[in-house]
Amino acid sequence: EMEQVRLETVWTLDRKGLAAVTASVSAAFRCAFSRAEVVHIHAEGPAVMCWLPKLLGKKVVVTVHGLDWQREKWKGSFGSKYIHMGEQMAVRFADAIIVLSKNVQKYFLDTYGRKTVMIPNGVTKPEIREAREITQKYGLHKDEYILFLGRLVPEKGVHYLIEAYKSLKT
Repeated sequence: EMEQVRLETVWTLDRKGLAAVTASVSAAFRCAFSRAEVVHIHAEGPAVMCWLPKLLGKKVVVTVHGLDWQREKWKGSFGSKYIHMGEQMAVRFADAIIVLSKNVQKYFLDTYGRKTVMIPNGVTKPEIREAREITQKYGLHKDEYILFLGRLVPEKGVHYLIEAYKSLKT
């Protein structure tokens, strides 16, 4: 019931590189000393603090959206080590770990022997429509183009798409 949901604010140091960490620490303390029975932590970074609510008798669930510490953005940085530590703390202290893909589920099983629950992101099945606007605006028709939607970061693999496109005879 919505009456049982209450928004809580936490102290955060508003400095680049410290905002997320301080928010996570503050939130962990707030949750640990609250009347909550279950604490649900999203992402590996905030999971660094999952031991605190667990220590104070809470059930802890951690959702891992992806292996963030492996992302190009964090390579070789303190952030990568910190996020990886959150993964390890989740493995050690969380009552349950939720993952979004079979690959991440396999990673946790192979790396830590830890079973996880996979709940993929839900999407509504799209209605298939003709691409009239693309045809009108660019003169392109079905099977004459490739559309990539995603962030331009190495882990999305757009470089593979570009290489594959170069090998097409078109």
